[in-house]
Amino acid sequence: SLDEFALLAHLIAYFYKFLHFFNEAVTLQYADVIYPAVAFVVALFFFFLLVQKLLDWKVALLASAFLTVIPVYLFRTMSGVSDKEAMAMIFFYLVLYLFISFIIDTVFLKRLAYAILGGIFAGILSLLWGAYVFVFLTLGAFFFLLVILDKVDIKTLLLYGLFYALPVLIVIIFYPDRAGLYAFTLTLSNGAIFFPLVIAIVHYLLFTKDVFKIKARVTLPPFLVTLGVVLVLGVLLFSISAGPSALVEKGKSFVTEVTSPLVQSRWSITVVENMQPYLTDFLPSFGIFFWASAFIASVALFSRVVKHFPSRLALTVLYGLSLFSIAVSRYAPGSILNGSSFPSLFLFFVPLFLLVGYVLYDLNVLYRRNREEYSQVVSSVPVSPLFLLILLFFLFLAARGAVRFLLLLAPIIAILSAYSIVLFARFAWRLENKFYSYST
Repeated sequence: SLDEFALLAHLIAYFYKFLHFFNEAVTLQYADVIYPAVAFVVALFFFFLLVQKLLDWKVALLASAFLTVIPVYLFRTMSGVSDKEAMAMIFFYLVLYLFISFIIDTVFLKRLAYAILGGIFAGILSLLWGAYVFVFLTLGAFFFLLVILDKVDIKTLLLYGLFYALPVLIVIIFYPDRAGLYAFTLTLSNGAIFFPLVIAIVHYLLFTKDVFKIKARVTLPPFLVTLGVVLVLGVLLFSISAGPSALVEKGKSFVTEVTSPLVQSRWSITVVENMQPYLTDFLPSFGIFFWASAFIASVALFSRVVKHFPSRLALTVLYGLSLFSIAVSRYAPGSILNGSSFPSLFLFFVPLFLLVGYVLYDLNVLYRRNREEYSQVVSSVPVSPLFLLILLFFLFLAARGAVRFLLLLAPIIAILSAYSIVLFARFAWRLENKFYSYST
């Protein structure tokens, strides 16, 4: 939009003033041409910090090297392509880094600083780039899962509330015409951040504080009760305010936004970069090595997440099938899997629902069998792999939604490919050590 380009224009103008201060021969045109390359280097630094925070420096270094050679990413971040993406990727990595930092850090003052900075930069990203939606979806879904896993204490809840409030405040200050209760709560982007906050507050009151004294009497996992309460109240309030028919329309629009995020208008369809790619279109963009290694790494990460679940093997197999079915659900325009046919929608939604249902079933059985064991299992779920899996899901949805968002798939593919190589290297090293120990 014009608002997004206005912010980009100001940032480029300040970049020009910075260069012009050191060299008066620098022109605005020159600054505009080279800014993507400079932004690429700055973004790469924050990308390294993010991966190092989530995994380790070895994976971060290798993933950074991969990111510098992936064509779909370079196309949007090289000199001469003065679009929003190069600048936006700086804030993209920075927001993710600051968010995961305030979640996993242990020093409260540092967490507070991370949350404040993260909220500010998230607000800037929302004004700069429309793809901020996928960042907010990732962060909201991740926090929602933290609530399910009982990993949200009162401090984390307050910091998340601060993180949500700051982008809202920035929009109100700079673009008051965008402000409104609906915009900040019920839109896909802001609702993704807002509703996990509501769920976390309700969960805290019902079970952490136990204000209604129901904790000891509940026979279901606490998060299911919380979800039920929030869902019933939400449906009632929305039906009263907007009517039952609006609720049905909201459900239909949700399916459309998930499967075809940018195909909402004639303008969107006629812009080439907003057209939805097929699997056959973006498979060659990365190559079989990156796809295969990323798939293996993703399955390995999921296996770590459900390591202590009773049905670990079955869940891992179902996850791999779900990932594959979502990928092939929009295979080619002339095939039966064209993204909009019944088989395509079946492959997209059904395996995913089965996976979610199986996880909920496993947790419910575990809770009924032994509550202490249940607490140990959910508390043992590692945060970093969970965050990467959520990020993979929403960035794949972004790439599946529009050609211009293919570059968003590059960072997560680079991370997963690097992780699989490091895993293989460590496995080979252990085998080599065992071989030498047996031979001597």
